[in-house]
Formats: sequence, C-alpha cells, structure tokens
Amino acid sequence: MPSDASLPGTLGAGRPLPRAPSRGGPARTRDAGRSAAPDRLEWWGAGLALLLQSGALFPLLLSSSDGSIDDHARSLLRLVSLSASALALALLARHLRDLARALSRALHVVGLLLLPFVSVIWSVAPSATLKSGLGLALGMAVPLLIALRFSPRQFLLLAAAVLGSSMVLSLLLAGAMPGLAFMPGESELRGIYLHKNVLGWAAGLCSIVAIALMRDAEGRVARLGAPLLAASLLCLLLSGSATGLLSVAFGLGIESFYKAMARRRGLGRFVVVLLFAQVVGLILIFLGSFLLPMLEALGKDATLTGRVPLWDLVDEEIGRHLLLGFGYQGFWTEGNVAAWNIWSLVGWQAPHSHNGYRETLLSFGLLGLVLLAVLLAVALRQGVRLHLARPQDQWLWLNVLAGVFLVMNLTESLFLDAGAFPWTLFATAVLLFAVRHPGLRVRPAGLPRLGRPA
Repeated sequence: MPSDASLPGTLGAGRPLPRAPSRGGPARTRDAGRSAAPDRLEWWGAGLALLLQSGALFPLLLSSSDGSIDDHARSLLRLVSLSASALALALLARHLRDLARALSRALHVVGLLLLPFVSVIWSVAPSATLKSGLGLALGMAVPLLIALRFSPRQFLLLAAAVLGSSMVLSLLLAGAMPGLAFMPGESELRGIYLHKNVLGWAAGLCSIVAIALMRDAEGRVARLGAPLLAASLLCLLLSGSATGLLSVAFGLGIESFYKAMARRRGLGRFVVVLLFAQVVGLILIFLGSFLLPMLEALGKDATLTGRVPLWDLVDEEIGRHLLLGFGYQGFWTEGNVAAWNIWSLVGWQAPHSHNGYRETLLSFGLLGLVLLAVLLAVALRQGVRLHLARPQDQWLWLNVLAGVFLVMNLTESLFLDAGAFPWTLFATAVLLFAVRHPGLRVRPAGLPRLGRPA
C-alpha cells in the first residue's frame, strides 16, 4: 500500500497530537504529523486488521453445510478477532503519548464504552456482560489505530481495499462454487460471507466507498470507483438485502444534503438544514403509517421477516426495565426467562432485537440511550464542521457513512457490536472526528457561535 506522505491528517511517530490553536486565521486543521504519514507496517497492519474484523471468509469456512456455527468454530472466530486486536494494539504501543491525548478528546466515546462494564452490576447475566464488554473494548483497538495514524482519505483507501476485494471475491465464488456462494436452499447470494444480510451490509457500504473514490482528486484512484461501484451494486442486488438497498438510497440523500450545506452560508444553510429535517420527518411518518399496508398490497412479507412481532414483544420488556435495562448483551442469553418467552412466541431464536435503538434500551435503558444520543450529537456536529472547513480532505464520505449507519440500525442491531463490521467503520469515523476536530482554527464560515450575535 502506498505511504501517501503528502496527505494531511496523520500523526508522526512519537510526536504529540496537535493542540487546539487559538481563534483567528483561516479555517483549516493543524496536524503535527503532516510530514509523517503511516509507514508501510501500519498500512499493511491496519489493512489486515480490518480484513480480520470484516466478517468475510473465515465465518464461511468454519460454518457447517447448513450455515450454522458450532462452539468450536465460535472459539476459532474469537481467535481471529483477538488477532486483529492484538495487531492493532502492537502498532498502537509505538504511539502511547498520542493515544492518551486522543482518548482525552474522545471522552464521549470512552463514557459509552465504559457503560457495558458498569452494567455488570445490574445485568441478568453478569458473566456474559463482562465477557462481551471485554470483547468490545479490545475491538476498539483497530478504530483507534486508524483514527490516530490515518487521514480520512487514507481510511477511504483502506476501506476500499477490504470491501472491494470482498465484493470481487464474492462474485468470483458465485461463478466458481455457486453451491457455497449462495444461501443453502435459497437463491440469494452470500458470497464470502456467512449470510446474505452481511453481504448486503458490506455491499451497501462498499457502494458509498466507491462513490467517494470516484470524487478523488487523483485520477488513478478515481478510475477504480466505477468498476467497484458496479461490483458492489451487483452483489447488493443478488443478496436481496433490503437494509443494504435502503442504506444506499439514504446515503445518496445524505450526501446531497451535505453538498448543499457546503455551497451555502448563513441563513441559506439554515434553510437547507430545516428542509432536510422536514423531509426526514415526512419519510419516517410515511414508513410508520403506510409501509406495512403497502407491503401487504404488493404481496410482500408485512412482518419484515418477523421483525414487527419481535419489536412488539421487545417493547414490552423494555418497559419493564426502562431505566437501566438488562445489562449489556445480557437479555438474549439462555438463562434469561424473558428471552425464552419471546423466542417461544415468535417461533425463532432471535439473536438480538433487529433494531439498534431498541437493543440499546434493552441493554442500558434510558441511561444508555441518553449517552448514545450525546455521542451522536457530538460526532455529527464535529463531522459537519470538519466537512465545511476542509471539504477537500474527504470528510464527506465519513459523514455519509455515519448517517447510513444510523439508518441501518432501524432494522439491525449494530450499536456497540464488536462483531459487526459496520460498527467498526462507524467507530473509526467518530474517533476521527474527535481526534481531528480540535485542530480547526475557527468555526466554518456560515456557522454562528451560540450565545453571540452572528
């Protein structure tokens, strides 16, 4: 992988993170490592760690013929995940001073990551909660490494390498070994992933990455965007993933919104934000009121593959532990009677709520939802300010990625899931926002300071 030494946003080995400069001067970022890009070891190490956490190939190779994973295979997959974390931690050990300062800038992330360990106190399955919390903490080593050592554009190249190769290999496997590449007994493609939905998530995210590549200033990189977009869209259609299709559609809308914001100032920018909020509200009202009747009229599954009755039952359990929840990943355990009641009523053993916001309430109650809302508010604010101040630094694709991740959680449980690759990408984006945002010299043009006249 290239060193890309000319790109801003990376931190030199042994050099501290930039301190937030005083007000005044042009709107730009100061990065102490502007002259020191990640070295070859960090490029290959971060790429390999991302690949190991992507959920590609290894779960498929370790699964049985019917697509199930036994206890032995799960233990091997945990070793794969631990290998990615160990590799990232070894590379982070060379930059402990920068790591400490980065964590001090991401206290909103640290606070949310500490909540799983605190929830052991009230968890219905304390051992499972503690074990899952440790896995989540170790899994954050890869996002921390990328946020500390890579710029947004360099992260884009890493994501393109991992997701793009997965899309190409999935299509090649479909042609060479269709019995393995397609879901057992079904016509949907799963490629080199364990399930078609996982391929759908990856294909949707890869489409966003490909579109960002097509806008790259370097022609050689931009030319890779079109074939990568074609491969990802083909995988998305063959997987039949509604979540992936919805993610791409919303991603295009979010990208248009951020571009419109960047072209306007002052009152015009406020109008764009207001219009976007109204459009999102109308879409949510439409989906809540007309989606199920529309699916019934079209002869589709009006239960969203069993999600609707599952959500009704989950909402009842959330109401019983509204303040603190059941503990991090403690609800869907075999020792929890409430989980067995839901499984018996829906007729299948759901591994989670299939909704990230409900899963947060199940794990942490209103306390967790408030902390999550704080993290999202801070991250989105930092992301938009970085995009408006430095649009040439590829902050746009990270903002689109964050918005798409929030949409994906409407039908999947991805928040704080160390085993979900979308969470790894989202956590990396949030940490990049937190680490780079203090380097802004002044507020972006058109954003007035609160409490002062514009």
